[in-house]
Amino acid sequence: MNTKRRFSNPLLDTLFQVRGNQRIALLTEPFFGIPSSLFTPFVAIYMAALGMSPFEVGIITTLGLLSQMVSSLFGGVVADKLSRRKSLFLFDMACWAVPSLIWAFAQNFWWFVPAALLNGMWRISNVSYTLILVEDAQRDHLLHLYSLTNIATLLSGFVAPIAYLFVKKFTVVPTMRALYLVMFVSMVAKNILLYTRSYDTTIAKRRMAETRDISVLKRLWDSQDLLGRMLKNRRILLSMALMACYLIIKNVNDNFWPLFVTDRLLIPDETLSLFSTLRSMVMLACAFFISPRLRLDRYRNPLLMSLMLYVAVNLMYALLPAKAMGPLVIGTLMEALALSILIPLTNTLLTSTLEEEERARMLSFAFMLCPMVSAPFGLLSGWLSKMNRVLPLLLSGAVALCAIFIAIGLHRQLHAETPQGE
Repeated sequence: MNTKRRFSNPLLDTLFQVRGNQRIALLTEPFFGIPSSLFTPFVAIYMAALGMSPFEVGIITTLGLLSQMVSSLFGGVVADKLSRRKSLFLFDMACWAVPSLIWAFAQNFWWFVPAALLNGMWRISNVSYTLILVEDAQRDHLLHLYSLTNIATLLSGFVAPIAYLFVKKFTVVPTMRALYLVMFVSMVAKNILLYTRSYDTTIAKRRMAETRDISVLKRLWDSQDLLGRMLKNRRILLSMALMACYLIIKNVNDNFWPLFVTDRLLIPDETLSLFSTLRSMVMLACAFFISPRLRLDRYRNPLLMSLMLYVAVNLMYALLPAKAMGPLVIGTLMEALALSILIPLTNTLLTSTLEEEERARMLSFAFMLCPMVSAPFGLLSGWLSKMNRVLPLLLSGAVALCAIFIAIGLHRQLHAETPQGE
């Protein structure tokens, strides 16, 4: 007898309706979100404190993106071969638990090189996590599932002030070493829970049976035709281009916004975690009040608005004088609003434009091609930051402007493919 309570808020309704893989995936997300929200605002500062230059930070960013590009090739075939659960467990341990230990004991640039290469393999586990999240899920739940995943991460962000207090008391380096050790323990626990409480979907079992006697490399080689089919599909190409723009914007802002704030605006290092908390608060509010109103068939205007905000914010940053705390707060609020729309929409658009039966391998290729486009921008941003701390942010704004035209093109393509009357 089905007596599940229904909610008027689509997010709450989805949260209480989902079961199985979707529920355990959502419930374990804070195991990643909490420790990552503690150390993320200080990563670039930590590298600088260990003697790394902005150019070296850019190299590490580029290495991470290149690792993502290569490892993404294997995400789908590994998920089909090993199962989504086993693939997620093995590669989440390799790409988060092990690098966390390396980061915790890092001494210089060369420690970050293997950590970046290992961490880049999160694209393999991300394919499996995405499949666990969306396979067997109702299509009208997809956008809300991505929003709920984002909310789980945002709720974790409210512990960021703890990092502020520790950095202020113990300085950046010892605090970051401790936080990376916390990340290691948390990711081990997360992966054990997710592996033991999830199950293989019908599609996953069918794919494992089909690939039982086929090696991973042969399966990858046989995927050439599938890649060609993707590259000829204008809808998929535009959705991947949009995702690539989002990755560039996010990577540039994550790695070089802190350096801009501390070196150009002369804001104290420990204040970064407060901005992170503010961003999380705004994004959480938007997730509850704006995300439930987002619809996959009416995404154009919200998407364009969020990209225009990014352009405006990054132009504003270029005009700020030192100690301009007020405008920086306003910029953070605008950026948070843009992110709360961009994150679920770009992910959902990409997932929904792929073929359901071949989603695993198509996601792999998408996760390869998007970092391939994004990778050079890490190195370019490091070089620009060395000349002037504001230049990477202007680059981010220019990419957001390009994304506006891509979004318009994608909307026209999807509209042209939709039969009249639907």
